[in-house]
Amino acid sequence: MLQPNVSLYVKKENEEFFLGGITGDNLFLIIEVEGITNDQGREIVEAIKADLLEARINSLYGFESYLSDEIKKTNLPTTFSLAAGFLNDNIFYLRTIGNGEIFLSRGHELAKIIKGDNSASGYIEKNDLLIFTTSRFNEIIGSEYEINKIVSGKETQEISPKLDAVLSNQSLVALFVKLKEGRSTIKQNEVFVPERVKTTVEAKINPIGQLLTGVKRVYQDLRRQSDQSAKKKVYTAFAVIAIFLILVWSVFTGYKRRDESRAQKKVDYAKEVITEKLTEAEEIAFLNLSRSLVLIAEAKQELVKLKQEIGDKKKEEVKELEFLIKVKESAIIKKEEKGYEEFYDLALDDSEAKGVRMSLDEDKATILTAKKNTAYVLSLTKKSLDKRSLAETGMSSLTVSYDEDTFFFVPNKGIYRVDEEGGVKKMIEQDDEWGNIIDMQVYNGNLYLLDTEAGDIYKYLPTEGGFSDKRSYFGPGENISLKNANSLAIDASVYIGFKDKVRKFTAGVSDDFSTTYPGGDINITKVFTAKDLGGVYVWDKEKGSVFVLSKEGTYEKEINSSILNKASDIVVYKNDIYALVGSKIYKISLD
Repeated sequence: MLQPNVSLYVKKENEEFFLGGITGDNLFLIIEVEGITNDQGREIVEAIKADLLEARINSLYGFESYLSDEIKKTNLPTTFSLAAGFLNDNIFYLRTIGNGEIFLSRGHELAKIIKGDNSASGYIEKNDLLIFTTSRFNEIIGSEYEINKIVSGKETQEISPKLDAVLSNQSLVALFVKLKEGRSTIKQNEVFVPERVKTTVEAKINPIGQLLTGVKRVYQDLRRQSDQSAKKKVYTAFAVIAIFLILVWSVFTGYKRRDESRAQKKVDYAKEVITEKLTEAEEIAFLNLSRSLVLIAEAKQELVKLKQEIGDKKKEEVKELEFLIKVKESAIIKKEEKGYEEFYDLALDDSEAKGVRMSLDEDKATILTAKKNTAYVLSLTKKSLDKRSLAETGMSSLTVSYDEDTFFFVPNKGIYRVDEEGGVKKMIEQDDEWGNIIDMQVYNGNLYLLDTEAGDIYKYLPTEGGFSDKRSYFGPGENISLKNANSLAIDASVYIGFKDKVRKFTAGVSDDFSTTYPGGDINITKVFTAKDLGGVYVWDKEKGSVFVLSKEGTYEKEINSSILNKASDIVVYKNDIYALVGSKIYKISLD
């Protein structure tokens, strides 16, 4: 691991401003402040250094936040300049403010890498030299070429004499940090990190011990006084007890304040980490949603960790973090909470009507009722209703419409057509090779049956007065296990819904269709699309969500609505989802 060799150069010829710096504990900083005394400046750098002991910096964002907090805490005047770096393993986090500037010398080249109000981070290399200074450095020395002549190939301790030779009556602060293998040469500067800071820190380690020592001392003093007069002994005892109680209360309240302070620091740190992860998740969501979801999960875990550490403290701030994660997650995964409105009630035709399945052809939703021998064809544009019945033919499990006809699949009997006049005709005889037919669709007049037991999709072509014999939709060698399939959707391609995925086939051949769903786990109830729709819609009843995908499987957004948990089926027409719940059809806008 590379170690920093450091030299701090401070030359002050003007009492109108303060020049100072910090080295050590991986923090490297120079500061120039106008309008303050040396003592005031010394207090500022001491405070910054002391707070670093409890800071946890593991990112550029964390470093920026640390400096920002210190600027507010020390109430720095606006007329200040700063250049700072924090070394985390082999990564340097850099920050400049005001006239602050940072140079990097690598090999025989030197360049100013940041200045003004900017930040950056990057990997360091062996023998890299970083110069933390202000614009005054460039103005005094001259061009980067002249600066390079002074520092190139030099150890940090060799640079100060070179600067002395160049400077006359000018003031300058510059911190030189060179990364080398071996031991660090960092030494705490007594001017800027004096011993009394250490004493203050150590005094905080054992406040109770100090308290008891103080009580003991007070008691001994009072006892010596009481020996001088027996008459005062009673008063002395009361005085000791009173002082002791006051001091105990002081310790208690002091402990409570420190406990609150520790809890606040944990909250601040968690907020920093969570914000950083959510920010990164937002930035990469478009190109790498799976990584973005991992970062969201890590942010949630950080919140869980915080709750475990602070218990019931800081409830409001914890709630704010929960809300922040929820809002950011919704924005990143494009999750939209939607209301719904009642679109139609089948009870207007039959008070006992209850829908169980729904399919769509053009603008006509075909709703199979619980009676299983009746279906309603509802125009979604006109809100007109047509009733189709098999009469005594049998109990249907599936129904679809095409043009003016409605088709009913009746197990163990075959497929029947009911025309707009109510005429019933058997179109396809029961086939002994049928296994478990769980879905039926019509596309361009062709009839498709999904058989999960036989592991096939049967395709029937329309003929004069009926349909052809069945043929497998799949091309040679393309048959797959359909045991766990639950739904079928067709446009120019065929989409098969499974519990945790959708398979796509075009002209009977497997096609690419890969989706990363938010949250990882999904329980698909139905896949839906149509030739006039621009996307594929995946319904997860358990989550109450419909996931909108592109026709290639790319995740686009999630629509969440409480009615989707209750629905028995859904279809999508234009920019709306239609959900079937009992006798009612509800509409959810996709816009």
